[in-house]
Amino acid sequence: MNRESLRNNSILILINSLVVISLIAAYFLFIPPLNQSINAAEEQLKFEKALLEAVEKNVYVPISLSDVDVKTLQRKVPVLPLVDQFILDLEKAEVFSDSFITSYSFATSEYSGTGLQTEGVEEEVGQAPMGVEKVTVNMSVISPGFEELVQFLERIERLQRVTKVDSLSFTGYPEVTLLEQTGDDITFSVSISTFYLPELEEFSEYLPVLAYPQDNQKYNPLFYRVKGEKASETDE
Repeated sequence: MNRESLRNNSILILINSLVVISLIAAYFLFIPPLNQSINAAEEQLKFEKALLEAVEKNVYVPISLSDVDVKTLQRKVPVLPLVDQFILDLEKAEVFSDSFITSYSFATSEYSGTGLQTEGVEEEVGQAPMGVEKVTVNMSVISPGFEELVQFLERIERLQRVTKVDSLSFTGYPEVTLLEQTGDDITFSVSISTFYLPELEEFSEYLPVLAYPQDNQKYNPLFYRVKGEKASETDE
């Protein structure tokens, strides 16, 4: 009995020791990181409260931004219109959807809308952000079908630069009277807007750099050339 009791006591002491060691290890593994997370959340909350109070009181709050932050932000809303870069983005959407843009028209104005759609959520605000300008592009586009039309618009709305579709109008296919008859191309007009912040033009040195396609080996598109024949200097 004594030997059995000693054995049971030893096992009980061992179990208690393991429990104590586990509790100590858990404390050092989980409590300090948890405290750090709580402290970080408290600091973030203080910053957001101070920022909210400053906005309500219309007080300037200096915010430190790194070069990378500024460049990333300008990919969404640049400080210059960058219409040439925007046209290249539209041409990529054109190629991706097998569509054809037949005409452009551009206009710039101060943004006076009541909200922007971001990540599927439309936020209504009392007034437009100060200093925001918009570039409105009106286009006439031809797509081979409705699916390509949707692809064209989706490609535009997924651009890294903040862009929204303002209006769309098109006519559907003519009525099909024969089984072998197919629908014609869809011609539609679309108006889109993108934005920029000219009041922050001092950050123009951080504008995103775009690689423009090479324009060499041009030839006159009105001059008929046999396939494989090199362009001459007269029609370049």
